Amino acid sequence: MSAIENLKSFLGNNVLLIEYIQDPSHGWIKVPKNLCDGLKFSEFSYQFQEMYFLEEDLDASLFLDTLDQNQIKYEFKEIIFNDLSSIRRYERIQKLE
Repeated sequence: MSAIENLKSFLGNNVLLIEYIQDPSHGWIKVPKNLCDGLKFSEFSYQFQEMYFLEEDLDASLFLDTLDQNQIKYEFKEIIFNDLSSIRRYERIQKLE
């Protein structure tokens, strides 16, 4: 069973809460790496410890489309920074192919 299937089973009818982090010029969603097995992300997203910070233009959509395809409900918790986010100092994801 994949991590996404496990998540769906665990959540049941509950909603997955995803942090949507924004600074003045960009945004990312914060997701656990173990939920991203098999997904191919660009080098425009970041990683720190066990989390990915998926850029809002491409990689976040790929992850959210996967949730939609698996009928996993989600909501966003918005976190807004007035200055540039520290996410920009994290290690970039090497293009995953």
